[in-house]
Amino acid sequence: MANYSDTDSKALNETSIVQFPRLSVSRYMSHNLTLGAAFSVAFGNQKYITFDAFSRYDFGTSEKIFVPYIVARTRFIMAEEVIHTINAGLGFAFF
Repeated sequence: MANYSDTDSKALNETSIVQFPRLSVSRYMSHNLTLGAAFSVAFGNQKYITFDAFSRYDFGTSEKIFVPYIVARTRFIMAEEVIHTINAGLGFAFF
């Protein structure tokens, strides 16, 4: 499920839209940096396609069980208008 701001939802006619399928590929580059891309399609009241590019830097190694990371993402949404979003976040992974 994707949730959008009031500004972006005016172009999409909704604030929450189910995306299916979402295909994503990523590759660990080096020095804890991962780069990736994703593609998804949404159906419902508003049909649209999204393309994402993201980078993730983790603060651990693959030998650890709990690995915190920061992520930066840019997304292009093709609907009635083209919308560009930029996001940043914090998270963690369990291995």
